[in-house]
Amino acid sequence: MIANNPNELLRSLHDCRMRRRGCTPDAGLRIAPASTMAPCDARAPPLLVLDLDGTLLDTSRRGMRPGQPSFTLTDNCMRLHETRLRPGLASFLAAIRPHFDLAVFTAASRDYAERMVAGIDSEVPGFRASLVVIFSQEHTTIDHEEGRMQIIKDLRSLARHCGRQMSRCLIVDDTPQTYRHNLSNALPVPTYAGGLADDALERLQHYLLTMLARGDPLDVSGYALAPLGARPLIPDEVDGRCCDSQAPASPELP
Repeated sequence: MIANNPNELLRSLHDCRMRRRGCTPDAGLRIAPASTMAPCDARAPPLLVLDLDGTLLDTSRRGMRPGQPSFTLTDNCMRLHETRLRPGLASFLAAIRPHFDLAVFTAASRDYAERMVAGIDSEVPGFRASLVVIFSQEHTTIDHEEGRMQIIKDLRSLARHCGRQMSRCLIVDDTPQTYRHNLSNALPVPTYAGGLADDALERLQHYLLTMLARGDPLDVSGYALAPLGARPLIPDEVDGRCCDSQAPASPELP
């Protein structure tokens, strides 16, 4: 029974949606548990955390989007789904990989994350190898504030797992509520829905490289789509404390 457990109810609804898109849980996916904590490395490059759906790509039923898909997948009912990579993704990754470590953080299932990463890698060779970690659905948390259940991506948990300071972590996502606890780390992008004309990654690339050229601290506040209230990521401040801080992390789903 899940009706009395809001976390399980939300997860069940999400699983049903992902199964309709052709995704089922895969226990063999090589995604490290969120409880793992690496030693904090202040010398490591900044970590850029990337969302998948609506940020790097769009997956939809066959025939719903214009143009040719980047790759396709078939669900359990043999229905064909098409995935389109956001325009400029290959150029974006080529430009930022020399300067950032990369991670994926998606609210989708493990299997879906794996299939999308593999698809991107087929179009942009080296993408998988450049990833420090993939966090997926079981690494998200549930926020009950404002009388609603919202999926939250606990960036501090990912930073702790990778041994990174929060002041050296940035997250790119199209869904504001997922990064609401880490506004100073967030680089929002418009939701991508498979269109042929889109320059969001080009503009993001320009800002990231310009920001790095200015030197520390990392600061998203000058970004055109920066969240209201974002400020420079100074170590030991509330939004930028080190990954080994004693402050409690958000609870994680079992």
